[in-house]
Amino acid sequence: MRFIKTFVVHLYVYREAPERLCGDVRPLDEPKNYTFKNQVELEELLRRLIGKLPISIIDPPWMDTRSDV
Repeated sequence: MRFIKTFVVHLYVYREAPERLCGDVRPLDEPKNYTFKNQVELEELLRRLIGKLPISIIDPPWMDTRSDV
């Protein structure tokens, strides 16, 4: 099963350092913005925000990866 989670991403570009990636992300269903200062932080932030979803939405029951099964 797939799910779709929509985010608004603001990227800030500095003339002195156009290669620098920073900005903020806001899930459409939340009022809060989450900031990031580089590509690694953006990826970690998106993984954390996706991790807030119930486990049953992310992993269908037939894809159980627990070691105790």
